[in-house]
Amino acid sequence: MSFDCQSYLDKVKKITKREPVLVIESGSVSVFELVDYPSGCTTLITYGISEFLYTMWRGCKSGFELTLTVTDSKTMKWSKDLINTGNESIEVSQNGTRRPQIEYNGVFAPGYAPHLFFCEELTQSPKLSGQQKVGDKYIRWLASIPISDAELRIYDRSPLDLISELKKYNSLTNWETR
Repeated sequence: MSFDCQSYLDKVKKITKREPVLVIESGSVSVFELVDYPSGCTTLITYGISEFLYTMWRGCKSGFELTLTVTDSKTMKWSKDLINTGNESIEVSQNGTRRPQIEYNGVFAPGYAPHLFFCEELTQSPKLSGQQKVGDKYIRWLASIPISDAELRIYDRSPLDLISELKKYNSLTNWETR
């Protein structure tokens, strides 16, 4: 069994009981939305990043895909942010100029807020976190947490301090009100 988009979407549907709907695709990355998952929110998920950004685990590829849970109606804006993040990280990994931004406790800082902090510990969609077997590889979903410039400065000092700061909030879906 190989890893393809349909296997991935079937796995997501099985886990969430929601039908993933394509929002946008560009370059190597696609973004799908899960409406009302979790209840009252929309969760966006990527497909395509794991083909390029992965490690090995138990002799199988273990690649990263992103989730982003929002409560607003700006799913296209957030989807474009995920597309840009994914494609830029793939490009960086392929040309080897620096480490890709998508990694545990990594950050994508485009020069203006919101920045995206990648963390498994702070997911807003718990069923889509951790590592799951999909086809012949593993997928590890990382939550994309939008952060402000002030939170980026905390991250620069210590990613663990940022995690501690963000844990103070019940919801991480609206970065502008934290």
